[in-house]
Amino acid sequence: MVQEAALLYAAGHTEAAIALLRTEVRAAAGRSNKQAWLMLFDLYEITQNRSEFESLSMLFTVKFEQSPPMWTESADGAIDP
Repeated sequence: MVQEAALLYAAGHTEAAIALLRTEVRAAAGRSNKQAWLMLFDLYEITQNRSEFESLSMLFTVKFEQSPPMWTESADGAIDP
């Protein structure tokens, strides 16, 4: 799933990549896939979707019992994951 999401993002289909990763972290088989969670954080930050980033942060903290990534303020809003 992570590789497919990366390909979608690289092809300019950011929303499809987000949807795929969102499904992955909610599925029983993917809940422990930390790479999928971290990629989803990156995509939320790239798309400036802070509310979803914050929601995911709460779930991440409960699931992994560690602090989530921090939101990085970017002058131009573009970050390369």
